[in-house]
Amino acid sequence: MQLTKVKTSIDAPWNRGWIRCLCLLILLLWPHPKIILCYGVIFRALGNATFYRSNSDAVVRFCELSPKPKEASSFDTEIWIADARNVAPDGGAMTRVVCLESRAIGWIPTALTLALVGSLSIPWRRRCVALGLSLLLIHVFVLFSLTVCIAHQINVDQSLGWTHLGPTFSFALYAAYETLITHFGAGLVAAIIVWVCICAALHRSSLQWFYPQRASL
Repeated sequence: MQLTKVKTSIDAPWNRGWIRCLCLLILLLWPHPKIILCYGVIFRALGNATFYRSNSDAVVRFCELSPKPKEASSFDTEIWIADARNVAPDGGAMTRVVCLESRAIGWIPTALTLALVGSLSIPWRRRCVALGLSLLLIHVFVLFSLTVCIAHQINVDQSLGWTHLGPTFSFALYAAYETLITHFGAGLVAAIIVWVCICAALHRSSLQWFYPQRASL
């Protein structure tokens, strides 16, 4: 007679995978000031490399928030948005300043992506390739979120002098801003989607630790 049972011990591959993922996620999300500081520098450098253009009418700069206000101590980044066409004689320009938290927008989705992909039961060479590709994909999402943020701020600030969207598109842009920037749950969903895409690109067998394996007795 042949019986089947589901492995539920801690030695099962899927249990080991989840334990690795949880431990790695806790390690990455540990609120150590140096981790937050280092990613903040990377976050602002990535923003400036993507959005700053010296010869553009719209000047967008990412700067470190200093000094930090007591009521918003988690914020570490400022986005300066200015209209280069309306520069005063003294060199000043109408500027909108937006405060952001790089940890919530960028680091939390990145950490979840690293924990999920880094826990896959695949050789280290393929794992490194998967980690690199997953970092690229999750930061495409981060840059898209920042694009929505900047577009929303330009749209709501009429003093900058740019063309504004109609009510329907303005509401859609506002809804996207609230989803991607104000609430960071979208970043967690994006990290899971990136993980699923990486697993599909590698092979379904890389998900062995996710599914309980059945053994014959």
